Amino acid sequence: MKLDQFAIAITAALLMLSSSAVASPLDTSKLTVRQAKHEQCLANNAQNRAHQLKQMRDSGLIPEALPEFDPKTVITQSFSGRFYETGDGVNPLTQTLFAPAVYFPPARGADRDTKYTLIINDIDAPPPLGIPSFLHWFRRGLSASCGRPASQSGEDVRFYFPATPPPNLSNPAGHRYTVSVFREPASGYNPSQLEYLLKLVSFDVRDFIQRTGAELVAASYYTAAIPAEDGLLSPVLPKLGGVL
Repeated sequence: MKLDQFAIAITAALLMLSSSAVASPLDTSKLTVRQAKHEQCLANNAQNRAHQLKQMRDSGLIPEALPEFDPKTVITQSFSGRFYETGDGVNPLTQTLFAPAVYFPPARGADRDTKYTLIINDIDAPPPLGIPSFLHWFRRGLSASCGRPASQSGEDVRFYFPATPPPNLSNPAGHRYTVSVFREPASGYNPSQLEYLLKLVSFDVRDFIQRTGAELVAASYYTAAIPAEDGLLSPVLPKLGGVL
């Protein structure tokens, strides 16, 4: 089945089989939040940057999926209006059908005109794809924002593909999805540097950095799993492959 046909089929299946389960929202009492109530960013301070970096290391995503880096901003993410801490779990039947809202303050040392790239990647995509990761979203030209989601600025290079992990197969804990923010080169991307993204399925962050000169400035992640006891996708998994 072609990728676009697969996307349509599995998204339609998830929409029909949606349940009401929700994951726990972000506990903002553990983190320093900006004082202005209308702002959704975490404070861009050393404590919060170290907090997210430690969680990425503890999860194994650094160095498994991302290189070691010096964080220069922090990510806040929400699904369906609920905010989630780095590493929290979401239900793909209800939360991830639509792209998350991603917020982040300007990176240290960046000016107001700095543009960013947002990438979401599934690190645990199993066979039959036989790939080390699956690119779920690539959006360029973002402006840092703490009011309106930063992810609503810019433009898609690869459209958002919902998280669709199989229930309780090789990894009952679910799949890990990295949410990475990159500072784009001052001169922007050469169009030829991004052409390969239109064709690939597997995505390698290190290769992307080497190709483009983009700088990784923040990273977070979430997990997504369909509870096996729900049995909601059992009738359709054999047809869809249940791999993403």
